[in-house]
Amino acid sequence: MRVLHCAMSVGGNPQGLARAERELGRRSWSVAFEPTYFDYKSDEVLMRLREKPLLREVKRWLFLRRAIRDFDIVHFNFGRSIMPESTPPRPSTTRRSLPLLRPLHHLYGLLFELIDLPLLKKTGRGIVVTYQGDGARQEDFCLNHFEIRPAREVEQGYYSAKSDAHKRHRIEKF
Repeated sequence: MRVLHCAMSVGGNPQGLARAERELGRRSWSVAFEPTYFDYKSDEVLMRLREKPLLREVKRWLFLRRAIRDFDIVHFNFGRSIMPESTPPRPSTTRRSLPLLRPLHHLYGLLFELIDLPLLKKTGRGIVVTYQGDGARQEDFCLNHFEIRPAREVEQGYYSAKSDAHKRHRIEKF
């Protein structure tokens, strides 16, 4: 059994799972799309932080082909798939460079978001997804169901009705 853990590295979970699976005799590999803030050691880092956007996308598509060809199970972490997300970044995290490309990248994300899931399924690959915190956390649900809630501890606009709906959509697709 060949297992791929990707695309986000949160808390060292994908790497730890891959190491443990190798100890059990599985062929397991962890790939982070970008280096992590805490420098968790993945088996592979696919992209560099300041890489050209077009090169990053070529690497993304080649990686999808590799995932289909080389692995039996793909375990997605943080609710992220191989393909880009359509949500534009929050204003506080928006890059200042290339502002005209942001709407194009958003459209590209809308066209291809989660397209890897039916491709993986069609080719007989197993799909597993793990959500860690904000990959699934929704402000409206937290405010209505929990006394202690992270939604009250973040800056205004961090969560929104639009981001909550987007997360529910992605969860349903997975």
